[in-house]
Amino acid sequence: MILVVLVLAVPVSALVWVTETVDSTGDVGKWTSLALDSHGSPRISYLDSTNGNLKYANKSSGTWGNIPLVSSSGAMMSSLALDSSDETHISYWDSSAGGLIYMRTSGSLWQATTIDSAGNVGSYPSLRLDSSGKPRMSYCNVSSADLKYAWWDGSVWKNITVDSTGTVGGYSSLALDSSGRPSMSEYDATNNDLKYMAWTGTVWNEYIVDSTGDVGGYTSLALDSSGKPHISYYDSTNRDLKYASWTGSAWDIETVDSEGDVGLWTSLALDSNDKPHISYYDWSNYDLKYASWTGSAWDIETADSAGYTGEYTSLALDSNDLPHISYYGGTNGDLKYASAASDKAGVYRPSTNQFILRPDDYPSSPSIIIGWGKYSSDLPVTGYWDDDGITDLGVYRQSANQFILRPADYPSSPAVKIGWGKYSTDLPVSGDWDGDGITDVGVYRPSANQFILRPADYPTSPAIKIGWGKYSSDLPVTGDWDGDGITDLGVYRPSANQFILRPADYPSSPAVKIGWGKYSSDLPVTGDWDGDGITDVGVYRPSANQFILRPADYPTSPAIKIGWGKYSSDLPVTGTWN
Repeated sequence: MILVVLVLAVPVSALVWVTETVDSTGDVGKWTSLALDSHGSPRISYLDSTNGNLKYANKSSGTWGNIPLVSSSGAMMSSLALDSSDETHISYWDSSAGGLIYMRTSGSLWQATTIDSAGNVGSYPSLRLDSSGKPRMSYCNVSSADLKYAWWDGSVWKNITVDSTGTVGGYSSLALDSSGRPSMSEYDATNNDLKYMAWTGTVWNEYIVDSTGDVGGYTSLALDSSGKPHISYYDSTNRDLKYASWTGSAWDIETVDSEGDVGLWTSLALDSNDKPHISYYDWSNYDLKYASWTGSAWDIETADSAGYTGEYTSLALDSNDLPHISYYGGTNGDLKYASAASDKAGVYRPSTNQFILRPDDYPSSPSIIIGWGKYSSDLPVTGYWDDDGITDLGVYRQSANQFILRPADYPSSPAVKIGWGKYSTDLPVSGDWDGDGITDVGVYRPSANQFILRPADYPTSPAIKIGWGKYSSDLPVTGDWDGDGITDLGVYRPSANQFILRPADYPSSPAVKIGWGKYSSDLPVTGDWDGDGITDVGVYRPSANQFILRPADYPTSPAIKIGWGKYSSDLPVTGTWN
């Protein structure tokens, strides 16, 4: 029986971040706004400062494309939303003409309408679509420093002034409840307060959310499943990221991050369990940061620290509650995009020596097909041969006891060949044995129930030999069972359909036994199905060409079933393909 295993070399942070440069033509990427379509593919509106254009980028079939939408030196501050048909809607401020502009797609065509031009209006636009797809917007009247609201009633555009008490309307953020009633967060520059306005159906209710110091810049608003508001914002006095939520009778206010000058350009999203996630800028270190509430504490990490990066963030969560962020890369003036990676499915077809990989936005993007290997007996291996966060491929040739690894930039760089193992029955394993973020290789010897791992600095350091398992039919598995960034070991026992995992501190902690699978022909797979940095388990059923994956919170969440492959000889692989 053949084992195919992927082991992710997970960094110490809870998520594996993949960053991409979306557009680097000129000074681009300020005032970003991001949404994910029904396939999980990103759409972004943003500013081209060099040419004075409002631009639009989308990712299709794994490739980014971008187009200029408006050529105007005054195009600024955009907000984007997608309707149920994945048509794109954008509002933006034309600061030169002094108007609020609305654009939308109709098939391949863009249509533009001036919504409000009474004075210099339209800064800090926030666009949302109601349940029937009609657009609603909050924005600032710069001329009178008021908060305004515009909506399409089905036949004409209407707008009203919501708040005119002092200098208000800055950093407006709009949300709609389940009945379509609007509410808005805003910065009151007269009193340096965070404010919240909510429409009851007959009247606007006004709330002073936080008035301690100069607070309320860079607000971002979301409503939970009960309609209660949640707001992220910047505390300018203490230079902290703050978060406010309505309990039903009072505002609960927390400081999320106070390490340095943090909390600018916040963007808030609530996951499927109403837990908040926030992207924001760390001005002290010039980094993109991300905070998420675990249910008991804030988990804070750096999503991108390459140069001066992380302003103008916009956050969206995908169907797995994983974060995606658009933002400005200040070092080179680029539009950038960061996403947390979770493992996807794939198979290796020995008869054609071909990897057939399932992209994260399948079927919007087609299968990724990569030829590698030479003989039908070659076994697939995967891992991070470099540190770019994308899983690389390879094969193990048992007849030669040799790994033949495919570099990320192949064929610019040649195949990497590593001899390891001794017997033709040795099975390949891969993992990060030392926690340096680069995947190492090894073999499992079924006749001895022994892992023989190759250190990164071999032969300076000797082979690592670890006994695990009991029967010659036991199959090796590897993964980061505890999230410490170092790969752990285990076996899968087909006769019992049971994983027997070795904790990092074994024998202080006992073996972890997990029953999973049904048939003795089920093959074990491991991977991070939810992107939390902890390796999960599953099986691949060759007779059905189906992955049956075990969620971390099983049985609260049911098994994840993914059909992939075509032949009973297809071998499973998992990884972050794009």
